[in-house]
Amino acid sequence: MGEGKVEEHSKGLEDIKDLLIGLDQKLDRRIDALDQKLDRRVDALDQRINHLDQKIDRRIDALDQKFSKYFLWIIGIQVTIFLSIIAMLLKIRSRSVSNPTNNCCNKKGKSHYDSYPFFINVFPNESLKTTCTN
Repeated sequence: MGEGKVEEHSKGLEDIKDLLIGLDQKLDRRIDALDQKLDRRVDALDQRINHLDQKIDRRIDALDQKFSKYFLWIIGIQVTIFLSIIAMLLKIRSRSVSNPTNNCCNKKGKSHYDSYPFFINVFPNESLKTTCTN
Protein backbone atom coordinates (compact mmCIF):
# COMPACT_ATOMS: atom_id res chain seq x y z
CA MET A 1 0.00 0.00 0.00
CA GLY A 2 2.84 2.38 0.59
CA GLU A 3 4.14 1.72 -2.87
CA GLY A 4 0.86 2.79 -4.48
CA LYS A 5 0.88 6.08 -2.70
CA VAL A 6 4.39 6.76 -3.89
CA GLU A 7 3.38 6.05 -7.46
CA GLU A 8 0.37 8.34 -7.11
CA HIS A 9 2.55 11.09 -5.72
CA SER A 10 5.12 10.67 -8.49
CA LYS A 11 2.34 10.69 -11.09
CA GLY A 12 0.90 13.83 -9.46
CA LEU A 13 4.33 15.45 -9.53
CA GLU A 14 4.70 14.60 -13.22
CA ASP A 15 1.31 16.19 -13.91
CA ILE A 16 2.35 19.31 -12.00
CA LYS A 17 5.63 19.33 -13.92
CA ASP A 18 3.73 19.11 -17.26
CA LEU A 19 1.39 21.89 -16.16
CA LEU A 20 4.36 24.09 -15.22
CA ILE A 21 6.03 23.43 -18.59
CA GLY A 22 2.75 24.28 -20.37
CA LEU A 23 2.38 27.49 -18.35
CA ASP A 24 6.00 28.42 -19.07
CA GLN A 25 5.48 27.89 -22.82
CA LYS A 26 2.20 29.84 -22.74
CA LEU A 27 3.91 32.67 -20.85
CA ASP A 28 6.78 32.69 -23.39
CA ARG A 29 4.30 32.95 -26.29
CA ARG A 30 2.47 35.84 -24.55
CA ILE A 31 5.73 37.66 -23.86
CA ASP A 32 6.82 37.18 -27.50
CA ALA A 33 3.46 38.50 -28.72
CA LEU A 34 3.75 41.56 -26.45
CA ASP A 35 7.32 42.10 -27.60
CA GLN A 36 6.27 42.02 -31.27
CA LYS A 37 3.35 44.35 -30.56
CA LEU A 38 5.70 46.75 -28.76
CA ASP A 39 8.17 46.61 -31.67
CA ARG A 40 5.38 47.51 -34.12
CA ARG A 41 4.36 50.46 -31.94
CA VAL A 42 7.95 51.68 -31.67
CA ASP A 43 8.38 51.40 -35.45
CA ALA A 44 5.16 53.35 -36.02
CA LEU A 45 6.33 56.06 -33.61
CA ASP A 46 9.72 56.20 -35.34
CA GLN A 47 7.99 56.71 -38.69
CA ARG A 48 5.82 59.49 -37.26
CA ILE A 49 8.83 61.19 -35.68
CA ASN A 50 10.78 60.96 -38.95
CA HIS A 51 7.81 62.40 -40.87
CA LEU A 52 7.48 65.29 -38.41
CA ASP A 53 11.24 65.86 -38.52
CA GLN A 54 11.15 66.12 -42.32
CA LYS A 55 8.17 68.46 -42.14
CA ILE A 56 9.97 70.71 -39.64
CA ASP A 57 13.11 70.68 -41.81
CA ARG A 58 11.07 71.82 -44.83
CA ARG A 59 9.50 74.64 -42.82
CA ILE A 60 12.87 75.77 -41.47
CA ASP A 61 14.31 75.76 -44.99
CA ALA A 62 11.36 77.83 -46.24
CA LEU A 63 11.82 80.33 -43.39
CA ASP A 64 15.55 80.50 -44.07
CA GLN A 65 14.90 81.31 -47.73
CA LYS A 66 12.30 83.91 -46.76
CA PHE A 67 14.65 85.61 -44.29
CA SER A 68 17.45 85.59 -46.86
CA LYS A 69 15.15 87.32 -49.33
CA TYR A 70 14.07 89.87 -46.68
CA PHE A 71 17.71 90.50 -45.78
CA LEU A 72 18.55 91.24 -49.41
CA TRP A 73 15.59 93.64 -49.62
CA ILE A 74 16.69 95.44 -46.45
CA ILE A 75 20.27 95.76 -47.73
CA GLY A 76 18.94 97.09 -51.05
CA ILE A 77 16.76 99.64 -49.30
CA GLN A 78 19.65 100.78 -47.11
CA VAL A 79 21.99 101.17 -50.09
CA THR A 80 19.29 103.10 -51.99
CA ILE A 81 18.71 105.46 -49.06
CA PHE A 82 22.45 105.96 -48.61
CA LEU A 83 22.92 106.78 -52.30
CA SER A 84 19.91 109.14 -52.25
CA ILE A 85 21.37 111.04 -49.31
CA ILE A 86 24.75 111.31 -51.03
CA ALA A 87 23.08 112.53 -54.24
CA MET A 88 21.08 115.11 -52.30
CA LEU A 89 24.17 116.39 -50.52
CA LEU A 90 26.13 116.58 -53.76
CA LYS A 91 23.30 118.46 -55.43
CA ILE A 92 23.15 120.93 -52.56
CA ARG A 93 26.91 121.38 -52.64
CA SER A 94 27.04 121.89 -56.39
CA ARG A 95 24.16 124.35 -56.27
CA SER A 96 25.77 126.41 -53.51
CA VAL A 97 29.27 126.36 -55.06
CA SER A 98 28.35 127.06 -58.69
CA ASN A 99 25.77 129.80 -58.23
CA PRO A 100 25.15 130.86 -54.65
CA THR A 101 22.48 133.40 -55.60
CA ASN A 102 20.49 131.18 -57.93
CA ASN A 103 17.00 131.57 -56.46
CA CYS A 104 18.20 130.65 -53.00
CA CYS A 105 16.62 133.54 -51.19
CA ASN A 106 13.20 133.86 -49.76
CA LYS A 107 11.27 137.09 -49.56
CA LYS A 108 12.98 138.25 -46.38
CA GLY A 109 16.45 138.13 -47.96
CA LYS A 110 17.62 135.03 -46.05
CA SER A 111 19.03 131.90 -47.56
CA HIS A 112 16.77 128.86 -47.54
CA TYR A 113 19.64 127.07 -45.75
CA ASP A 114 18.86 129.15 -42.66
CA SER A 115 15.80 127.01 -42.03
CA TYR A 116 17.90 123.80 -42.17
CA PRO A 117 20.58 124.08 -39.47
CA PHE A 118 21.88 120.56 -40.12
CA PHE A 119 23.27 121.71 -43.48
CA ILE A 120 25.65 124.14 -41.81
CA ASN A 121 28.29 121.55 -40.89
CA VAL A 122 27.88 119.14 -43.79
CA PHE A 123 30.74 120.72 -45.71
CA PRO A 124 32.85 122.43 -43.03
CA ASN A 125 35.43 123.81 -45.48
CA GLU A 126 32.87 125.69 -47.49
CA SER A 127 30.06 127.87 -46.30
CA LEU A 128 26.68 126.78 -47.49
CA LYS A 129 25.10 129.91 -46.22
CA THR A 130 24.74 132.51 -48.88
CA THR A 131 23.66 136.07 -48.71
CA CYS A 132 21.05 137.07 -51.11
CA THR A 133 21.64 140.07 -53.30
CA ASN A 134 18.17 140.08 -54.86
